[in-house]
Parts: sequence; structure tokens; C-alpha cells
Amino acid sequence: MIDPVKQLAKYIRDLLGLEECFISIGRDNKYDNQKDLLIIVDDLSPAIEKSVTKSYDGSDNVEKQTINSNVLGQFTVNFYGNKEKARENAFVFSTLKYSESARTLQKTHGISIYRTSTIVNLKQLAGKTYHERYEITLNIGYNITNELDVLRFDEAQFSFLVDN
Repeated sequence: MIDPVKQLAKYIRDLLGLEECFISIGRDNKYDNQKDLLIIVDDLSPAIEKSVTKSYDGSDNVEKQTINSNVLGQFTVNFYGNKEKARENAFVFSTLKYSESARTLQKTHGISIYRTSTIVNLKQLAGKTYHERYEITLNIGYNITNELDVLRFDEAQFSFLVDN
């Protein structure tokens, strides 16, 4: 099963050309004093199931049912860094996600990234002056697929109970 937070982190890693050590998953206030490059990825709200499709493959004795659920979730990406680096990374990411390589990476990682909802300067919002932190909120679509082994009925057999 796909983990959209991990897939988003891999997408950001590949899109920005960073090493994995610069990307972390999950919120934690211990990063509030972060002055070096760091990107935190987390989910923001419960996912919304948009549609469900079911298909059955009974050929060649396979007998499998596939249930595919299309889901939409909201995620945050926090960019930390010194001076203007956090801001620069946030806006570079925000614009690069419209590139051809970004679309290829979305297919590779099994996610669809929609328009950026917000870009917030959290340093200014929180009134703190000792670190840079920009937060981007994204809507991301992904699929959850389950494949089940099922048995096909070759011949229906009925028994009738008669009460006299």
C-alpha cells in the first residue's frame, strides 16, 4: 500500500536534487531552532475518498478482484534554512512542480500534486526571529489499490427446504 507522506518526501528529494538526510517526515517542535537546510513533510488532515472502482479478472484461472480507491489529502512541507535559503527553497519547489520532470516524478512515485494552497512565512507569523521557516500546503491525490483472490461460481446449486 502506498504511503503518501513517504512518496511526497521522495518526490521532493528527487525534484530538488537533495540527499535524504535533508528531508524528515512528521512534525516536531525540536526543529524550531533549525538554521541549516531541512525540509519536513507531514499530512495535515484526514484523506477524502473521491471515488472507488472495482474490477474482476477471471481469465486463465487468475480469479482476482481489484479495488482501487482514489484519495485526496492535504499535506504540509516546511522549509527551514539560514537567511533567505528557506524562502528560496519554498518558492523554487513551488514553481518546479509545474515542470516536465516534476510530472514524470509524480508518475514514478504514484502521486498527483495539485495547486499550492498557501505559502506562509511562519517566522513572521510566530513572531520569532531566530530561524527561517516557510510552509507550503499542498493537495495531493493518490490511489490505494487492493487485489483480492476470489472464487468464481461455475455452477449454482440450490437446496429447497419445504415445510409441510
